[in-house]
Amino acid sequence: MKYYKKVHKSGLNLRFFDFKEYTFEDFKDEFRIQPMFGERKLMILKNAFSNKDFKKRFLDLKEDFAKSNNIILFYEKGKVLEKDPLFVFLRKNGKCQQFEPLERGRLKDWIEREFKRYGIEIDSEAKSLLLDYIGNDLWRLSNEIKKLFLYKKGRIEKRDVEKLVRAKIETDIFRTIDALAKKQKKKAFSFIHEHLRRGDSPLYILAMINFQFRNILMIKERLQSQNSIPIRELSKELNLHP
Repeated sequence: MKYYKKVHKSGLNLRFFDFKEYTFEDFKDEFRIQPMFGERKLMILKNAFSNKDFKKRFLDLKEDFAKSNNIILFYEKGKVLEKDPLFVFLRKNGKCQQFEPLERGRLKDWIEREFKRYGIEIDSEAKSLLLDYIGNDLWRLSNEIKKLFLYKKGRIEKRDVEKLVRAKIETDIFRTIDALAKKQKKKAFSFIHEHLRRGDSPLYILAMINFQFRNILMIKERLQSQNSIPIRELSKELNLHP
């Protein structure tokens, strides 16, 4: 990506398709459009292997794609079956590379290097907390590191991570808790699987579910004892965000 952007500085021929949202027709229409300024087009395809219609129709026109000067990059999380016809074709006609998730120790080193790249430091407690919140999702980690850099130019501490990163995690957890409370088992398991897939800490997920259910019970008990109480007063009394 960095090399492509360096060579093709216009950025007008870079396209991204997530096949949970796009169709083969979207990709094919874009593929047939000639790139501007004589550049090569880079098309990044995500979740293509889980889209049966895309795989079938792509393989029907595989020779056209193989002859093209465009760069087609397939990006998949998780394992891909080696016998999958699409994978067999790509391995024969292109290059395949597998990236294993970084272990926690290597992730800490990576985080430290990223902060140094911005010219700032992060203390050990803040680093551990950032990993607990985000897990091994390098894309999200990179975005959160940039956000912390823009927020504070000095040394990043635990309280900075709590202030900037935690809110989004709690929102995601609350969605999971809402499904559990409504006894929507299939949806709840799907959300939990999504947390684990993106590398969220299982212990942190459990702790947050426990924390939020405890808050719900506290609010319920307080409302039962006093029916009419302003939200701000209730949140202040229970030390919760309104």
